[in-house]
Amino acid sequence: MPRPKPQIIFEYLNNTKYIVPNTNTEYWLFSDLYNLFGKENVGSNEFIPKTVNTALRDAVLKIPKGKTPEDIETPEYFWDFYAKHLTTIIHNYTINTDKGIKQIQNGHDAKLSRFACWSILKRNPRLIFTELYFMMPNASFSDLSEASYKFSRIYLRNDLASSEKIVNGIAYRHKAKMGLFHQLMEKSFFYDIDIETLKNMYGIVYEPGDPISNYMGSRSLMAKQKALNIAVKRYDEIKNMTLRDFSYAVTKELNSQRIKLFQKEGIFPEQDLTSEHIKNVRRDLYNKRQEFIKQFSNINIR
Repeated sequence: MPRPKPQIIFEYLNNTKYIVPNTNTEYWLFSDLYNLFGKENVGSNEFIPKTVNTALRDAVLKIPKGKTPEDIETPEYFWDFYAKHLTTIIHNYTINTDKGIKQIQNGHDAKLSRFACWSILKRNPRLIFTELYFMMPNASFSDLSEASYKFSRIYLRNDLASSEKIVNGIAYRHKAKMGLFHQLMEKSFFYDIDIETLKNMYGIVYEPGDPISNYMGSRSLMAKQKALNIAVKRYDEIKNMTLRDFSYAVTKELNSQRIKLFQKEGIFPEQDLTSEHIKNVRRDLYNKRQEFIKQFSNINIR
């Protein structure tokens, strides 16, 4: 199932939200989340309690890398905690399947708290807009879009790092002069502007070994990764490609994606930079999640 566009997600979740009578407590139906995001993102509709159980355990019991149990507030009695965020129900509803819309008579479904919805959808980093929707109650669409653009840098930076590792491996096997190879790549993508100059333009202290990708926005990160992936695919298709031809393929695609970025978004890569290092963005998201957990993990929808 293709990922819905943010505007559709925003309107759908607003329209499918329920309020517990005489309270301000909100909940959504598992079936509604399933119909919007599909089984691959929310889990099987046939085992809803197990799906929610796993998501909640990952959200509040799993210790993040680099943290200790003392750093994390965890519920003392997990099953009491679990019961606050899920209420199973039986009713008639429709479900989207591979064969079309299916009518369910007296089917199992569940009411999910804001916290439970967040726990399920945060597992897919590409659904960062949706995660933020649940983390930022009453936020406007524009505020959510701005926040998701910032935090999507995290997974896109990881994706780009994986592609760069493959490209570097190919170049290294061909005994490329890696410093020169990287300079050619960066200048092809940034219109012959060297990295030191780019960093000076944004007030970033120049430090050797600190790649410009740590400061790139989401659109330029996607464009660069796409260019590298196309070049690698071409390398795999052409037997015995030389270093010269591979370098040409990489720089050609980087320049091509640079132009396409401008055609689609009206900006060039050098205009999609920020002075905020990616490690600070990761820290901000972590802190935002911890604040959300502290505020919403004990709200009871029953």
